Amino acid sequence: MATGDDFTVEWVPVLITRATARQRGASESDAVTRPHRRPIVPGVHAHRTDERPIAVPVWAGDEWRRIRALTEAVQIVCPDAVLSHASAAQLHGLPVPGRIRSSLIDITSARSQMRRPGFRGHRPQPLTTVRKHEVTVAHPLEVLRQFAGLLTIRELVDVVDALSGPWHGQAVTDPDTLAAQIPGWRRFQGRRKLEAAVRASRAGVGSPRETQLRLAIVDAGLPEPAVTTPVAIDGITYHPDLAYLHERIAIEYEGDHHRTQRRQWNLDIRRAQAFANAGWVYLRVTRDTVMQEFLGDLARHLHDRWRGRDLRQ
Repeated sequence: MATGDDFTVEWVPVLITRATARQRGASESDAVTRPHRRPIVPGVHAHRTDERPIAVPVWAGDEWRRIRALTEAVQIVCPDAVLSHASAAQLHGLPVPGRIRSSLIDITSARSQMRRPGFRGHRPQPLTTVRKHEVTVAHPLEVLRQFAGLLTIRELVDVVDALSGPWHGQAVTDPDTLAAQIPGWRRFQGRRKLEAAVRASRAGVGSPRETQLRLAIVDAGLPEPAVTTPVAIDGITYHPDLAYLHERIAIEYEGDHHRTQRRQWNLDIRRAQAFANAGWVYLRVTRDTVMQEFLGDLARHLHDRWRGRDLRQ
């Protein structure tokens, strides 16, 4: 299972305008655009020497950094600008399909629609916001409502699972809570799709790959496994990604860090041995697993366990 609470510290330039340059130990001319000195956004420049630390999630990539930096800059000159829609989903670390990503950064304001190069202004409206990574961003549940109409039900399951689990941070909600909240939300596109996705979502999922694995099992006509249910073995409590408790079958999805991090690799070996010693079937799935082969193996293990249980009765 992946976890999303790890951060690294990065140093980024202090941002200045002509009005704030002297307060930051710079000259007013340092905040003037020149051919060799381009602004981050019109009116906002990076300090020549002064930097400050910010916390950056370990999973963040170059696009995440670009969105964050440009949003911080534009919010200096447009304080009511809020990062929203798909761009906000990316900053929150939610799974955003490539087809709705854009080089334009989504901004919503309470007063007027932004019209700036590089940004996509949305209809003005008040939003519930959070302060995150030095920028003001729409709350994850606002973001869910904003782009629900653009996603398929399956894609929305990925997003709701991400909001309900520890993939890229602490869980924001859970499917039961969300199902109770949606009827009270103001009208939005994609409501029916989102309601269907919430019914198929589960709390505690560690990554979209685990979501896809669970749904593939269900789509194959097999019983739905439990998500991160505690399993006690020799005084140690484990939480396998997926499990059939009565049949004593555990399934783990292992990302690349399970292979590349020595400590994680050794933990995986000990965990697999502990389950095997306790009489469990322990199945490990990776990105390269041939899904049809895995599903066939899982079906055989389930039938073997059911047949063995019938013989004992």
